[in-house]
Amino acid sequence: MASIITATMGQQKIEICEMTYSAKGQTIQKAFSVAVPDGYIDDGRLTDVEGLATVLKEAFAAEGVVAKEITYIIKSSKIAYKEVYTPVLKMAKLKDMIKANASDYFPVNIEEYIITQKIVSQVETAEGEKQLRVGVYAAAKEMIESYYELAKSLGLTVKNLESYSNATVSLLGKQIGPEVSVVIQVDDDSSTVNVFRNNVLELQRSVPYGKNVVIQAVMEEKDLSEEEAEKLIATERLIHNSFDGDEVTESLRYLINSIVRVVDYYTSRNNQNAVEKAYLTGVSVDMLGLENLFANEFEFSVMQIMEFNEVTIAPNLVLEPKMVSLYIANVGAVIDPINFMPESVEKEGKKDKSIKYLLLGLAASVVAGGILILLPFLEGLSLQSDIEDMEEKIQSVKGIEIVVRDYYDSKDKLRDVENFVALTSNANDYLHDFILALEKGMPSDVSIKSMSVNNGNVTISAVTSTKQSIAKFITQLNDMPGVGGVFVSSSSESKDEYGVVTSAFNIVCVFNSGIEYYVNPELSTEEESGEGEEE
Repeated sequence: MASIITATMGQQKIEICEMTYSAKGQTIQKAFSVAVPDGYIDDGRLTDVEGLATVLKEAFAAEGVVAKEITYIIKSSKIAYKEVYTPVLKMAKLKDMIKANASDYFPVNIEEYIITQKIVSQVETAEGEKQLRVGVYAAAKEMIESYYELAKSLGLTVKNLESYSNATVSLLGKQIGPEVSVVIQVDDDSSTVNVFRNNVLELQRSVPYGKNVVIQAVMEEKDLSEEEAEKLIATERLIHNSFDGDEVTESLRYLINSIVRVVDYYTSRNNQNAVEKAYLTGVSVDMLGLENLFANEFEFSVMQIMEFNEVTIAPNLVLEPKMVSLYIANVGAVIDPINFMPESVEKEGKKDKSIKYLLLGLAASVVAGGILILLPFLEGLSLQSDIEDMEEKIQSVKGIEIVVRDYYDSKDKLRDVENFVALTSNANDYLHDFILALEKGMPSDVSIKSMSVNNGNVTISAVTSTKQSIAKFITQLNDMPGVGGVFVSSSSESKDEYGVVTSAFNIVCVFNSGIEYYVNPELSTEEESGEGEEE
């Protein structure tokens, strides 16, 4: 099994694992964290490479780390992400297509960024067309190159440069069932809400609330230091089962409300796929009572991920299975990394391979050259002819790339416009049409006293002289195109001192964009023309 170091590069601390891994899973041999001095890392960017190298060398020596390859997991808000849909292509052609269109995905000087991609899933459109759902990532070259400088100072070889979000998703997708699930990863300064369906990530959102809001509340309420507050959260159940006014528990209200908004957003766009379960992971394992609070606040079951599939812990390592939550990104980084690679490194790798293949070819030629010196020459001529024919064919269809690119650009713009129109529509836009229809169709002895309207939902308070007029009014409302859900919510009769009976009633109905001006069918053509002559 291959041995590797994985390092999650946080601004305040670096989580490090030394692992062995294969297609069957991962084994954690060592796991520890290193405090980062102030000013060494700024939102994923290494600002003091040599200073950081010194800190890590001391930590590696103290922990007995011996692996010579390293995978970095970058925690940074400056890594841009864009999800796009492409035709079903082989990876080499997909990379070329993504690179050619990168400037359309990210509004930056693309020459200063490294672009990489990952196929998320294969989907089928409403028209039956198969497409690839592709996640495209962009990171500044300067930031990526600094990690290669750090590896050089450490005497290590860079295996991969991974995104924190992709590393965590790679592992979490293997820990849940196929049902729609929310996996809430609580970190120190923020939390990530992941929505999975069929073990594939459907939605991911980051919210700016994490463990530190609870630590701050405990520090203020108990007058403790940060270290004391963090220890108290892990040993005493300070978080209550519900929001009851307790300051520590109340500090989590913004986090829970943010999670609810993400779930509501997903549900509003996926009505057929309701969330069935939620899982808690990350530093939440150190927060007693958090699971019960979440379970009481959500409409679906909530549980902690206590053990991880396909992850084992070496016998000599003292680490509880649930504490793997603290090293999710480290373990996930070896499953399906995206790998930011500088162009210079990529070219060097290709050059090394070319030299290797060249040496092998020369050796083979020396052995076989004396026997078949003429045959390779003739085959070379034939291949050259084939290459020239193929290049002509490529040139003849090259223009289709522009057509394909314009087609997908247009589809993206149409989707944006349709979403914008949907968000700006409101049934109240047709209130004027509804009032005109009422004026045309309402019985003459019905008098409206008040009317309230909310997004097409109407409540009318009116009076009339007979119950027959109420029934007639209801019938005429039901006959109006675009009006529905008509019913009388209340009605009453009263008689004044002269014996005149008055019926008061409330009617509720709904109108929409299908409403048309309504004309009372009892109004004859002659009556209409007669009124016109009087005018």
